[in-house]
Amino acid sequence: MAGNAATVDSKVYNALIGHATLRGIWMTESRFDMSPQVLDPDDVPLSHSLRTHDVEVTLEDEGVVYGFVRFEAVSRRKRKRVINVAAKYFVSYRVEGGCDQAMAELFMDRVGKLAAYPYFRALVASLVGQAGAQVPTLPIMTFQPRSIRYASDRETVAD
Repeated sequence: MAGNAATVDSKVYNALIGHATLRGIWMTESRFDMSPQVLDPDDVPLSHSLRTHDVEVTLEDEGVVYGFVRFEAVSRRKRKRVINVAAKYFVSYRVEGGCDQAMAELFMDRVGKLAAYPYFRALVASLVGQAGAQVPTLPIMTFQPRSIRYASDRETVAD
């Protein structure tokens, strides 16, 4: 779970962002399930949902912050899941000067999640395309509000 944004000084957080360097993003798990029912064009329309999970964050003494970010995209026909794509990514940053655990959690919940999401979006597009399913591309991911000062509500919003 991410640190409480209400207790984070925006100047300190912005300095952290300025001193963070991405070390890498690696997919560590993936799952794809599809029912042949998704290919029936005469059936009822699909409904789609995107879920992001809490980020598991670790902070090392050397200024290394890393976490596991999980995403899941589901398409349903009526109530039945007809497509399910899930993936877990290992995201790592080096933070010059270090930071505390709460700051690391907030940083990874926002920046780490946003960094990994395009990889998941591309994975979903590739898998459903190869399967021949007519599923729209996942939306971009943003966080509202954009100011860290008002970030206590850190819900993910898909545009």
